[in-house]
Amino acid sequence: MNHAYAINARDLLESRKHGHRPGSVTVSLVRVDGRCDELALYLRPDMAIDRMDWRMVVDLDLVVLADASVPLDRVLQVCADLGRAKPRTLVLQFLDGTGFPHTVDIGAGCHRRGVPEQRIPPEHSFFWLPINTAGTRIGGRLKAALRERKPQGLNA
Repeated sequence: MNHAYAINARDLLESRKHGHRPGSVTVSLVRVDGRCDELALYLRPDMAIDRMDWRMVVDLDLVVLADASVPLDRVLQVCADLGRAKPRTLVLQFLDGTGFPHTVDIGAGCHRRGVPEQRIPPEHSFFWLPINTAGTRIGGRLKAALRERKPQGLNA
């Protein structure tokens, strides 16, 4: 299978290969201006999300940005795929028409560096436990949908 990359993902991959670690990465399903302070990866609506390679996001803090223009199934699938990549943290910010972010903290990763001289491999896991941190009705629906869509192989 040929892997595909989100827009700007190759830059992040090269940066990670050189040992650089961004503070936070936005994975945007919508194009939003004014998010210059963070690295942003973009998924256009025509991009095949089932082919995305997310290996470069292991142990990073991720924020998925979406709004009502993005089909819910696509939002859930991207979140599940990112969870399988085992980031440090994974948060969904869903913007309503007013720009208010309905925030769902999806989960957190646990990462241990390996010790090659002792033959201890690195270990990465991800705990999928969505929490509606905004306390909104939309956030509650998103939390329920994310809990229902929990990816196989992740801790709960």
